Amino acid sequence: MVTNPQSTNKLHGHASFLTFLQNRVGNRRRPVSTDRHGMPRAPGARHPSRAPVLGLLVGTTLGIAIAVGAQHLQKPAEAEIVATVNDEPILKTVIASDLIANQTASLNAGRPEYRDGQPVVAASIGGLVLKRLASGGGKPITLTRPEVEDWLIKDRSVAVTRGVDSAIQERVIRQTAKQKNVSAAPDEINRRYAENIEAVRTNTRLGGLNDRQVLA
Repeated sequence: MVTNPQSTNKLHGHASFLTFLQNRVGNRRRPVSTDRHGMPRAPGARHPSRAPVLGLLVGTTLGIAIAVGAQHLQKPAEAEIVATVNDEPILKTVIASDLIANQTASLNAGRPEYRDGQPVVAASIGGLVLKRLASGGGKPITLTRPEVEDWLIKDRSVAVTRGVDSAIQERVIRQTAKQKNVSAAPDEINRRYAENIEAVRTNTRLGGLNDRQVLA
């Protein structure tokens, strides 16, 4: 069962590794997804994604890490939980940290085709900066990491919505895989990772570059 104590919004995002694991799992119960009004979407409904192609590899790496194993922490406070998947909490700090890391990687990407043309997370944080500047009369301000993370979740941008939905899907897939004793051998993971790099190389017309150069 998927619950969200703070918002009915759920997020879209996908990783190729998760798709691969979905195929291994077979039939399973899909996570609940809602539209912008909080109403359940029909099974299989998807949001259009505007994430840069670099997100494909980032998502794959995250999917591998989550599928390999998850550490169980002490029960967090209710205010720290943005959603729960079969008693497994998803923390707002985890969602915010992933969003910040992915946005930073996109902004610092060496190749222009990997850069995010619509940096929603950066724009949201910029909105917080402007708000603080206005309230302080234009004087210098200081923002802490927890303040930024808290703002990102409360702002509920499309990036946050997709981030939560992605986290929900990852946990549903991992839990189902565990129940059915489905696992991926290291050689299968390496093969999928190589396929992802090749897909990026083909889609971005970087045929003359090696793997390291494609990821630069």
